[in-house]
Amino acid sequence: MRMNATAFPYQPFWITSGEGDNTTHFGMDYSQLMYLARALNFTVHILPSRNWHEVTDQVKARQSFVASIFHPVVPSLLEKWDYTYSIDQDALGFGMAKPVSKPNWLSFYYPLGNQVWAGVFSSTLAICFTLVWITRTEVWRSKYGRLSSGSVIVEAVGSFLGQGLLDGHSSSRSNYILVGSWLMFGVVVGTAYRGSLIASLNLPRLPPRPQTAEELIKSVERITFESYGLVYKDIFLNSTSEILQELGHLIYLGVSTIEGLRDSFVMRQAHIDTPTYLKFIIAQNFTNADGSRSVYIGRERILSTPYAWPLPHDAPYKHLFDKYILTIREAGLYLQWEKETLAEVAHISRTTQQNQQRIQEQDQLSEGSDKGDGSSRRVRLSIMHLQGPLSLLLLGFIIAGLAFGMEKYIMPSTRFSRS
Repeated sequence: MRMNATAFPYQPFWITSGEGDNTTHFGMDYSQLMYLARALNFTVHILPSRNWHEVTDQVKARQSFVASIFHPVVPSLLEKWDYTYSIDQDALGFGMAKPVSKPNWLSFYYPLGNQVWAGVFSSTLAICFTLVWITRTEVWRSKYGRLSSGSVIVEAVGSFLGQGLLDGHSSSRSNYILVGSWLMFGVVVGTAYRGSLIASLNLPRLPPRPQTAEELIKSVERITFESYGLVYKDIFLNSTSEILQELGHLIYLGVSTIEGLRDSFVMRQAHIDTPTYLKFIIAQNFTNADGSRSVYIGRERILSTPYAWPLPHDAPYKHLFDKYILTIREAGLYLQWEKETLAEVAHISRTTQQNQQRIQEQDQLSEGSDKGDGSSRRVRLSIMHLQGPLSLLLLGFIIAGLAFGMEKYIMPSTRFSRS
């Protein structure tokens, strides 16, 4: 028997390729529909649908015997149509672009936390002030002579950086204890800093990613959703949770998943959909040649919902559909189809990008051979990694040059001479 059904492209559940008579369908829900057709001995005729509303409207009007596509089981929709047995228990998740790594010119600052830097800075000020005060005492000046504040500060900072001490130290035991503790502090902090600096120069430092709904509403300006998300937006706005209410106010409907994820690279926004669908879109459109992905999915699930197929009310074949859908679910076939579909899509995406990258490398090699460049490709620290130290050195040169010019030409009378 030939029976009408409706569906709408929703990867990886229902995938459509080709046009007209050459149209082919595949995906997780399509595979399940074919298994039901084989078990119950009927053939399927897919009615055309222009949007999600037509998919369910034809079921409601009994033109279609089933909407064979992933639909959330929402109590408010039970008045319009019935549902089969739950196909799967899925939830709403959110995806967005991975945070951009922080600039490399601050790489020398990343190894230590803000509180540690504040402690080091305050400790340096304290030791410099103490040593300057000691050199100003009558006992010191009568025995060792006068030392300038600049010399004391240079000696204190130099010893912290692992440089040798200058001559002219006091023989006081209190001074020995003070300088010894400062040297020990410098050894510990300096060793920890240099060890962490190597990792900081090689590995990019990423800002924290929003992983929960509470973190999401604090970090984005808007949240996009497909057009069918109107039901979820109403649920959020009518929820007793303040977080879900705020989430509902941030939702903008009618934005495709690909468009929403792409806009998250240039805007502070995220896209909401089922994690299965997000994984498929990311594997297909946001997977690099090396297998890494430029988009991530948040850890927390916003709303857990059972999913099923819409049926007309009082459909006489509902119990048969429920029986075989339950069998498919218990056998793990639906999850297996999901893994196979996602793996195949990710493999195709990686293969495509690897082919493109191989073509670009061949073009670069051909250009290099034309120029006579036979150097091999090596992974090494570049000037991008050492922006911080080089920028700091350049800044020191500029300040030192300005100071030298002021001493030489603007304020020559301030130079001191030893009598």
